[in-house]
Amino acid sequence: MDCENCQWKKIPTIESDRLTEVKRLLLKSTDYIDQTPGRSGITGLQHALRTAGLAREKGWHQDSAFVGLVHDLARPLNDVHHGEIMAEIVNDRVSDEAYWVLRTHGEFQSAIVHDDPSYTVKYEHEPWYHWAKQLAAFEVRSFQNDYDGPTMSYSDAHVLLADYLA
Repeated sequence: MDCENCQWKKIPTIESDRLTEVKRLLLKSTDYIDQTPGRSGITGLQHALRTAGLAREKGWHQDSAFVGLVHDLARPLNDVHHGEIMAEIVNDRVSDEAYWVLRTHGEFQSAIVHDDPSYTVKYEHEPWYHWAKQLAAFEVRSFQNDYDGPTMSYSDAHVLLADYLA
């Protein structure tokens, strides 16, 4: 029923709530500085924008830039399982391959950090395996002190989030 004189406010949809939350996590990432030895001490926001820029320019999949942008945004919620958390947040908005790249991100990250491929060998025959390795490589590159690659702008990041989550 339509009510021209009613002062009802629009009830936010799950999607708009999700977009708001992911934007909040993106902003919150400015507070996070990775303390892993050998990394450049950039903020989580800088890392997300660099990784998204690399993924947009060189990524293998249509969802590469989005996955590059959001892959670490749940670190303030849980450092160990941040990829799995993001995978669940965006599950219905990305391809199955993108979901699994996010879901296993921590394992691919660990394989590089600990120089131990045993973390990811079980996924070698998955169709998204090389994309997951590519994201991990972009991540490593984004932390380099002499990084000179592409960086997504903050405003482009907001547009990308809205494209996927609105």
